[in-house]
Amino acid sequence: MSPFRAASELLGDPQAILTALAQSSPDALICTDLEGRVIAWTQRAQQLFGYSADEMLGQRAAILIPADGREQERAMLNQRLRAGESIDPYVARLVRKDGQLIDVESTITPVRGRNQEIAAFLSISRDVTARMRAEAELRRSNEELEQFAYAASHDLSEPLRVIAGFVELLGERYGERLDEEARRFIDFTIGGVERMQAVIDDLLAYSRAGRVELALCAVDVGALIREVADSLFAIITESAATLETGELPVITAEPTLLRQVFQNLIGNAIKFCEQGPPRVSVTSQREGAAWRFDVIDNGPGIDPAHAEQVFMMFRRLHGREVPGTGIGLAIVKRIVERHGGRIRCEPAPGGGTRFSFTIPDEVAAAAGGRPPLAGADAATFAAALAGAAGNGRERR
Repeated sequence: MSPFRAASELLGDPQAILTALAQSSPDALICTDLEGRVIAWTQRAQQLFGYSADEMLGQRAAILIPADGREQERAMLNQRLRAGESIDPYVARLVRKDGQLIDVESTITPVRGRNQEIAAFLSISRDVTARMRAEAELRRSNEELEQFAYAASHDLSEPLRVIAGFVELLGERYGERLDEEARRFIDFTIGGVERMQAVIDDLLAYSRAGRVELALCAVDVGALIREVADSLFAIITESAATLETGELPVITAEPTLLRQVFQNLIGNAIKFCEQGPPRVSVTSQREGAAWRFDVIDNGPGIDPAHAEQVFMMFRRLHGREVPGTGIGLAIVKRIVERHGGRIRCEPAPGGGTRFSFTIPDEVAAAAGGRPPLAGADAATFAAALAGAAGNGRERR
């Protein structure tokens, strides 16, 4: 027995149940027939769009769509809804009775009658104008910061090269006249310039990771790891490191950015191994509608209390004796999140650290959607919603 039928038998009046649900919903509930005419309009819908139930019952819901996009929007919705597909939450700019444009997030579901044929459509909507405005402002601020970081980093590189060049020239031409302390000062200066240049290079990489357009394509992760191993040949050989891989899939991703993720994680695993030859393994497995990749090392490990800090800009858990700028993992996190994934680090079984990140399977993520309201009586449902309308009147 379905939960709805069980509740109906317990309470005796299914329409009363639906009416109570509609009245208590924080969202606007709107029901339309197959021609797009409104057959139920709740009090929340009146508050959201400014129209009363008297004004909207029998009217086409398309009047809420701005005139310049009405036909295109209606055609898209009709095509999917008539095919029996639910429309997952999407945001559209709609128009209130007073002419004000608002951003509305809606979910639309076909309602099936007793014969299982689609008899109506239910829309659940909420005003997200403030959220969309805040997100737009945040995007604008981030873009401005990225542009500033890119410009500042690019403009700083040239004077640094000039400083390094003249200091090196000073050492070459006058080295014999300088005492040991002066030569040490020159070495300090050159070392500082090199560290500053490394920071600038990583800032540029961080900025590019957020600005570059994702040219998604099929990526053989196994082949990609072999390329990364070739690029890290010197450090692997010098440290006698071992890199092992499990069976790795072909996924959809931006290959250059994904290579940077693996190069940073594998390079860090080798660089921060303090005792014994480094051992690094890369494995994968399905995790819902995504592939999860694990990069596991045998290093000293990371305190779980610092698991979030390691992905922050300039947060270094090691001293200056270990080379690096403290930006690499921030770049990794940004790339993974641009692909719609998530990354975390945790202690690995037996010691060391495991970095795990996901890359969503876009094809799987795009499929599916919530099923329609199978078995619901559309007429009863619509009548219940109408009973919850703000003015309390029945459908005309």
